[in-house]
Amino acid sequence: MKTVEEKRASLLAECETLCPNEGDKINLLGDAALLSNCGDGIWKLDWKYMDGKIWLCAETSDWLVEVVYRLLGLSERDAVAAEKARSFKEIDSCTLSLGKMAIRAKVAEAKNAALVAALGKAKDYIKASLPNTIITGCKEENYYFAYQQLSEALAANEKGGKND
Repeated sequence: MKTVEEKRASLLAECETLCPNEGDKINLLGDAALLSNCGDGIWKLDWKYMDGKIWLCAETSDWLVEVVYRLLGLSERDAVAAEKARSFKEIDSCTLSLGKMAIRAKVAEAKNAALVAALGKAKDYIKASLPNTIITGCKEENYYFAYQQLSEALAANEKGGKND
């Protein structure tokens, strides 16, 4: 929420944007009001349907700043800007989260690839060792069982983790 001083600064900046040069005039709120630049940081707001003028400058009273600020729709503009900022903050947060998830997925892929490579080497080692089991006195069925388990694990990994 803006303070009155911030609203005054925004209101005068809006007047400067709408009527930058002395003598400039612009219709506001349809044709209900006419804003004129009187020079020296002073603007006049003339109301078409009532006999009244509002002078806007750095010394304009706080209550009048509040009224004109709302009449010109600047409070709604502030609300829209705040909502946009909140939305962009959420989008940035989501984008950051997605980036982190992508990094985690890459790390998991790398770990999986390393595991598959290690299992493949173990399988190849066991397969190469099978003929030597008789010489070393190890039971061939133990090697064969380990070879089968590694083969099934690698096959399941190829299918996406399902061991059918």
